[in-house]
Amino acid sequence: MFRLLLVDNDITHANLTARAVKDLRFGVTMKYALSGAQGLLYLAGTRAAKKSLPEMIIMCADLPDADGMDVFRTLSEAVSHEAIPILVVSKSTDRKFAAPYYKAGATAYVPYSEDVESYMRAVSDSVAFVAMMSGLVPRQDKFFPAEDQAELKLGDILQVHL
Repeated sequence: MFRLLLVDNDITHANLTARAVKDLRFGVTMKYALSGAQGLLYLAGTRAAKKSLPEMIIMCADLPDADGMDVFRTLSEAVSHEAIPILVVSKSTDRKFAAPYYKAGATAYVPYSEDVESYMRAVSDSVAFVAMMSGLVPRQDKFFPAEDQAELKLGDILQVHL
């Protein structure tokens, strides 16, 4: 079972993200936090109860109660020893907005889109790729160019979905 933590205060976007993940063909358990603070409390509670941490975090950069980059850095520092990938979703399609997240270590950046299916596919592919690179699901050829037989490492993750 692939464990995922979703941090997003917008229920509409959270539902789209959850639907994208639900459509994957492997088991996913998702916990939902309405803010960065709730996400950190969940991580702390998981550690205290000696339960498994999530294999991935999806966080919205557009949280109204905090700066998205501050939340990202705080979450990133909280899971740095476990090397848990963080996917950032946002309303901004501007590459200038995505760049600082990549520089700070984000695994991927997926902007919300007018085309709901494109957004859901980008989220789904991002989660599937991380699950594959973590060894939780078999290799999926759609992530590899036909002529490229080299094995990727988790650090080689994804392109900006813009």
